[in-house]
Parts: sequence; C-alpha cells; structure tokens
Amino acid sequence: MAWVDENINTYVRDLIRPVLHSTYVSVRPLLAILAGRDKANLDRLGDPDAGAFWGGNNIGIGERNMLSGSLTHKFRYQKSQTDAAAVVTEGAATPTSTVFSEDNVGTAGVNWTHFWNPLKIREDSILNAQNVSGKNGEMGRLQIASIIEEAIGMGFQRALEKQQSNLWTSELSAGQQSFSAQTWPGYIGVQQWCDDGVVTSGAATVGGVDRTVETELKGNAKSVGSTDFGDGAGEVNIRGIRQVRLFDMYGSVRKKYASAGNLIVTTPEIWEGISNAADLRNQVNSSDIREFAISGFKNPLVKIDDALVAWDHDCPDGEMYFLTPEFWTFEIQSGANFAVEPWQRKWLVDEGGEYYRFTNIHTKSRLVCRRPDLQVKLTDVVALNS
Repeated sequence: MAWVDENINTYVRDLIRPVLHSTYVSVRPLLAILAGRDKANLDRLGDPDAGAFWGGNNIGIGERNMLSGSLTHKFRYQKSQTDAAAVVTEGAATPTSTVFSEDNVGTAGVNWTHFWNPLKIREDSILNAQNVSGKNGEMGRLQIASIIEEAIGMGFQRALEKQQSNLWTSELSAGQQSFSAQTWPGYIGVQQWCDDGVVTSGAATVGGVDRTVETELKGNAKSVGSTDFGDGAGEVNIRGIRQVRLFDMYGSVRKKYASAGNLIVTTPEIWEGISNAADLRNQVNSSDIREFAISGFKNPLVKIDDALVAWDHDCPDGEMYFLTPEFWTFEIQSGANFAVEPWQRKWLVDEGGEYYRFTNIHTKSRLVCRRPDLQVKLTDVVALNS
C-alpha cells in the first residue's frame, strides 16, 4: 500500500472533524450560540476550502461579506454620550448640539491569530506498514491508519487546548494589537473583552483602542469577594444572579439592551452549586432544549428567567460572565480552517535531514466583541456550599 498525500489528508480531516465538533460546539456555550441552528455552519468547521463566520446576527449581509477573510474585522463604536434630550417650552428656542454625530463615532478592529500544530511521523514506521501490504493490502492500510491516528490524536488535542485557553484568558497589550501586523500573537480573550481596563490594567486596550480614554468600550468588571449574592461572602446563588441582572451592574446595562446578559457562563464548580440550588421555577435542561434550540450542544443548562447558565471548563477559576451573544463573532479564515499542509520528507528537504515526514495543521481565527459595554465579569466568586 502506497502513501498518497491526498488520501492521507482526507483521512486526517475525517479524524479531526468529530473532535472539532465535540470541542467547539458540544461544550462551548458561547461558540454554540454563535454557530446557531444552521447545520451548514458546523459542516464548515474543519473544511480547509471554506471559512466560518459565526454570530453577528446584527451585521448586515454587505458588511459580513466585506469582513469575511479581511485582514481586520473593523467595527464602529460610540465614543461618548450625545446631548441629552431637552424640554422646549412654548415659544422657546430648540436646543443645539455640541458635537456632530459623525464625530462621535470611532473605529476599532481585530486581526487574525494564526495557530500552528506541527506533526511528524518516522519513515521507518510508514515503510513497515507498507511492507505488510505485500501480503495483505487491507492490513497495510489499517497499519498506516493506526500510525496516523496516534500522530494526529495526541498532537491535535494539544493544539485545541491552546486555542481554548486563548479564547478565555489571552490578553494582548496595546503594542501587540498592531494593525500593520498580518497576525496577532493571540486572541483578545473573553476575559479581556469583558474587563473595564481598570480592574486589570493590562486589559485597557481592545481593538486597538484605549478604553480608559474611550470609556464607552469598557466592559463591567467587579469583585464579589466581599459581597453577599448568596449564602455568604463571594457566593452567587439564584437570587444573587437576579440581583446582578436587575439591580446591580446590569441595571444600567439592560437599559441599553433588553436581552443583555442572557448567557451566563462560569466554572463547573460554581455551576454545580447553582444547579443544586435551582428550584421548579429554575429548570435544569439536560437534552433536547427547545428554548435553547442550539444544534449539538450537550451540557445541561440552568434556565433562570430569560437567561441560561452554563459552564465552560476553560472559564477562569472564581469567575462568572454575563454575556450578550448578539454582539460576539467567531471567525475562521478560508484556506486556514484546520488545514493540513502537504507532508514533507525531511531527508529530501534538508541535506542530512532526519528520516521522517512532517506537516502542520493550522488555523487562522479571531474572536470579536462589538459591545464590551454589554458584558459583565464577576471575579472572586465562591461556589455555593463550598
């Protein structure tokens, strides 16, 4: 049995796509919501000839087509509050504006992050498998398949772990968010998007904009370590979640957007305490979730009023996020959608090169939040009954 690159790479894609679906869609609540109900969105994951554009339901078709594959995902933001409404009494003059509206709009943007996952296989292993096919062709194919599964399985899982942690905790400085750079050294992670740039000074810049200056781009961050949202300091129970959404930080946020904070994501430990505290009015959904209606999502959810509470294993310890998914997008560039590069023979590429073949699986992707002001991050949260 001969080694044919095209056949091998097709086999590799068949191996990694189920892993991708289970990693990105089944257990990632934010990405699952962004992928939505359209199964075609999921089928594009892992197809090197197709890109993926998840979320951005409020983005027009024309703008979406411009953004897809572009160097920078640009979006507009409000720089400051406009003039307040005024009452005009009988016969009095109408109010005048202090600024032109177009001068009150700024532009931010996010470039791609390029993840590379190197893999290599000893040529001796391949030759041994090929020689078996002299007696039994099927046996040779099975042996090569076994070699590929071992090489891809462990290395690819490691690559996914890198991306998953980046989605949450990657933090880029102002200098790293350079629009002249084709790619950035990491995502602007959920943790950074939802910060206000004050609680975490390193998170002050998002999309190339300093939000200590442009304060409308600030997220809402607060430590609850000394606050009682539950049965003790730092604990957040069912009533505490309502308080956060109705009275505390989200009192003002939900004035801006009625469904703000309808996805709450936290750690498994904190979620487990909330789940135990759920009563008949706070349903725990485990499968076939009609209200959620997201294809492929596997983990159970607690439904509190109009919000869903989920866990993500990569959510930072002691933190809880109140997210507004309508303003998030996750993109993968066509041509770099977990693409497998042609396998190279090291001993032919380099004089004196070692006797193995190597390749790379690589992905260009980016995570964008267009309205950080509609996101909340709670820190120093303690699990109930801990």
